[in-house]
Amino acid sequence: MAGFGPVAIWCAIGAALFDAVEDVFLLAALDGEGGDTAPRLGATFAGLKFLLLAAAQAYIVAGLLMRLRDRRRPARQAAARG
Repeated sequence: MAGFGPVAIWCAIGAALFDAVEDVFLLAALDGEGGDTAPRLGATFAGLKFLLLAAAQAYIVAGLLMRLRDRRRPARQAAARG
């Protein structure tokens, strides 16, 4: 789990960069300079952004669930002994 931590950080950073690129393409599309390509590229970068965010969020949720599991184990072991 700890080995994926740096990857999750880079996923979040990459998502922020993809969001900026998405904004550029969407602004070009609104300005009328992007033709048919700008909206498609904006949508592509938006999809990649959400994919990276999903990976980072899955790591966070998995970490929280593991922490909750580890907190409950000592309580259950003490109750079993007691």
